[in-house]
Amino acid sequence: MINQRNILRIDGSAGFIAGVIMWLLSDVLVALYQIPPWLFTINIMANLIYGIGASLLASWQHRPHGVVVALSVANLLWAVLCFVTAMVIAPTASIFGIGHFVGEGLFVGTLGVLEWRWRHALQHAQ
Repeated sequence: MINQRNILRIDGSAGFIAGVIMWLLSDVLVALYQIPPWLFTINIMANLIYGIGASLLASWQHRPHGVVVALSVANLLWAVLCFVTAMVIAPTASIFGIGHFVGEGLFVGTLGVLEWRWRHALQHAQ
């Protein structure tokens, strides 16, 4: 269950695991999604880098307010970027490719909203 206590761990783990799975299955997924390989590579790298950063943040006992806010805003901006990407690729991508970006946007956007709502509590490890 997503709560204040484990949201940063979920956030970091989800980003990193998604990046690894997408990397391992990249040839299959690029073909299935019918999207340019460079776009998929950017998505993989963003997930891996974000996953590592958010996981490190989850391990800190005291988190600077600005860092927690930046994480939340980054999630919200990434969600918007996912939705925009889905619209841009819609004419050529498969339903799976569009669905990937819409689903990622919904998931990341939800995390961003929760992290924003709990930003003050997330400053201290619980």
